[in-house]
Amino acid sequence: MKLTKTIQEEYETVSANEIKKNIIHTTELDKIIFAYKEWLDTIFKNQYTLQGYHDHMCTKANNLILNIKSYSQEDITSFSCLLENFENQAKTNLFRVEMGFTSSGIFLSSLIKNHYERNPTNNSYILLLDHLSKKLDGIGYDTRNTKINVQGSVGNFFAYRFSNGEIHIDGNVGHDACHNMSSGTITITGNAHNSFCQQMCGGTVTLEGNLFGVKNNLHEFYSFFKMTNGNVHIKGNADNIGIVEGGTIYIDGDVKRIWQIQGGEIHIKGNFDKREIDFSTTMNGKIFLKDGEIVQG
Repeated sequence: MKLTKTIQEEYETVSANEIKKNIIHTTELDKIIFAYKEWLDTIFKNQYTLQGYHDHMCTKANNLILNIKSYSQEDITSFSCLLENFENQAKTNLFRVEMGFTSSGIFLSSLIKNHYERNPTNNSYILLLDHLSKKLDGIGYDTRNTKINVQGSVGNFFAYRFSNGEIHIDGNVGHDACHNMSSGTITITGNAHNSFCQQMCGGTVTLEGNLFGVKNNLHEFYSFFKMTNGNVHIKGNADNIGIVEGGTIYIDGDVKRIWQIQGGEIHIKGNFDKREIDFSTTMNGKIFLKDGEIVQG
């Protein structure tokens, strides 16, 4: 497919279904589809366990994509539009984790990484995913030095190990977004879920919606776990924040609970009951409340 310059510039107003009508199957695009099918088959045959699952899939995708010599940015956008043809290709492993299609964000990320390494001056990419009924995990997985625009909501592990680039997503993200992010800028127009910005060590993240937490009978999930550096701005409300070691977090809305802040700063413009702070360990960080009070150890 050859996208016109106008479509690339105005992608926000063009749906994937509109673009699909004009897709031309280039040789490179057909090779991408063939490699993707082989990648899915490998996942099903190997039945990867939870440990190292995403890295195994990433390595396999990279090995297959290396054989495709000259695909373009437009081919990547075209492929994202065609992914709905594979939505029913998924299996569940022994741990009842769905494998296959929902992990396709890792394959897309590998396409982006390999293209950038060959063409470092052409580092802007567009992914159109708003037509998919299932949300893709691993969008932006281990990518760096790239500018990625995503239309549509995504699944889990968004921008995992992302560094030194920009991502703008017009939609929601699942759990473990921006995990291990080290640098760069990310803007999320929707909501995010638990384990947000875990082990973040640099960069800037703006979340325009709310940050939701999860609690079940066995565990309560927190966001910002082991965050050591970086800046995060949440324009909505935030549920559970836990074990922050550094960095600065700004929250315009209300905060439900803070479980240990061992370093860094949290600035809260909305409502927060300071009785919801866990003081069971040494608190070396600071919490700035809307009335001007500063809570610290």
